[in-house]
Amino acid sequence: AVFEGNPGAHVLNPMGIVHGGYTVAILDSACGIAFLTTLAQGQRFATLELKTAFHRAIEPGSGPVRAQGSAYRAF
Repeated sequence: AVFEGNPGAHVLNPMGIVHGGYTVAILDSACGIAFLTTLAQGQRFATLELKTAFHRAIEPGSGPVRAQGSAYRAF
């Protein structure tokens, strides 16, 4: 599952960088949809825990942000 967005002024925080919530939303969406592909039709899920470490800010005008999620069965 791939989610991509080009963050604009509407997602900047008061310091003028892309809000962490924007990044987390894209990551959660990619991971969640990847997991959804492992479920039977009609099954649902919810994210119970999500931890994100930010190592560098996303600056305005830095271009597209992309998150790719993959799921596999470990059994």
